[in-house]
Amino acid sequence: MSRRDRQLLGFAIVSAIVSAAYWALWIVTASRGALAITLIVHLAAAGLTAGLVERHRRPLAVALGVVVPVLGPLAAAFSTIIAGRGGADLLHDPHATPIRIDGAEIARRLTHSMPVCEALASTDVEARRQALSKLKARGAAEDIAILRWARAQRRGDATVEVALAFEEISSRFEQQATAARALATASPSYATHSAAFLVLSAGIASGVVDGQLVGRVAAEGARHHEAAVALEPIRGRELLVARVRLELTLHRAIEALALLADPDLDLSADTELGALYREAAYAARRFELVPEMSRGTA
Repeated sequence: MSRRDRQLLGFAIVSAIVSAAYWALWIVTASRGALAITLIVHLAAAGLTAGLVERHRRPLAVALGVVVPVLGPLAAAFSTIIAGRGGADLLHDPHATPIRIDGAEIARRLTHSMPVCEALASTDVEARRQALSKLKARGAAEDIAILRWARAQRRGDATVEVALAFEEISSRFEQQATAARALATASPSYATHSAAFLVLSAGIASGVVDGQLVGRVAAEGARHHEAAVALEPIRGRELLVARVRLELTLHRAIEALALLADPDLDLSADTELGALYREAAYAARRFELVPEMSRGTA
């Protein structure tokens, strides 16, 4: 900070203190005379501070000093002391030295942003392992479908890596299912039965459950669902969407429609249950249940 800037800042501090003192005097006395004197001192401090700043910044200093009581002189002083480039950094500099492009960094970013399927089919071991790590961490239905595709496409070490990733997802599901089953058996309640049902139905929906075991796991999940609904019928409606999705995943559209037969359910087109109802009706070839379809084919 230069000597001139220090002097300006010191004057602004003194002006702010004097202005604050007169504002306090007016607040205490609440007289019109004190208010008039306070305004005169305030305007004088703003004018004197503006007279000390650079010419092109004086309008800003005056505005700050007048509009902002007490702290106006300080704001005006800081607006002058703080250096600015006037927007020069936003303009193109034709003489600027070009930034060197790092080819290795570009290659690394392209590798990290490579599509998952392309990464799994790549000969780049690091890219393949990163893709497998992401798939294992998520473990959603689309991730498991990609792993099944990769397992059928790859050969050699890559096949082993894909199989191990799929095995890790399956093992994680088994641990979750075992814990949910044990908790529902030890402490049967709506919360434990509903948690077990949701874990089992999610495993079927994602495809992690082996095809030969789907029927048995689905029957077990249905039993937990029925037990939860029996304990708390009102709260049991929270599980209806998951149960209908489970039936549709098993291609049991008639059973899904039976679950939605309650006249108290809101099956309008803008609800999730309404969308599932139409999906089940189409799957069951019961087009008369869908007004839009019946009108379109009339």
